Amino acid sequence: MSLGRKETKVVIGDREYLLAFDNISIRVYKELYGLSFMQTFNLLGEWDDAAIINFATACIRELDNPDVPLGIELLNQHDLLSILLGCGSEVVNMVLEGLPQKSEKKVDTSSTEDLTKEADDIDLDWMEYFYCTILKRSEYDFWTSTPKKISAQIDIYNKINLDQQEARKKAEEELKLKQEGRRKTTFKVLD
Repeated sequence: MSLGRKETKVVIGDREYLLAFDNISIRVYKELYGLSFMQTFNLLGEWDDAAIINFATACIRELDNPDVPLGIELLNQHDLLSILLGCGSEVVNMVLEGLPQKSEKKVDTSSTEDLTKEADDIDLDWMEYFYCTILKRSEYDFWTSTPKKISAQIDIYNKINLDQQEARKKAEEELKLKQEGRRKTTFKVLD
């Protein structure tokens, strides 16, 4: 399964469009509606018509311009029922697939917890900084990726660095003991 931009073709009315979910969609959604993405995201799971239409305006693009959502222009071109029938279930499924799932694993998630800020909203600024500055990926790749991909990349980076930090700490501890002329003593408890 691809972690990059989620996209598929949909027909609304008599026109074919590209339905794509990525970080551009989240930015456009927040700009259009001034609402917390994650709070209104919960309405998608309840199949709220207004939420589906709002998300559709942030995700529907012309086939020849896949990086620019139509936004409110979609509402000017089609009636609400056509939008719901043309892409309602696809919008819900695509957004759900593009977001990271809570993990059962107990890995250091302190940085991925920073993906959200007040009201548990997605913090695109922090994600963009980490992805582009720390991971040295392109801005275009960031904006055309899903939060799921960004989160996976950050988790991998943190796991690798945590493992390296633990190994470095252990080596420093052993070196210090060696310099002091001592050895590390490990006791085993026998039953």
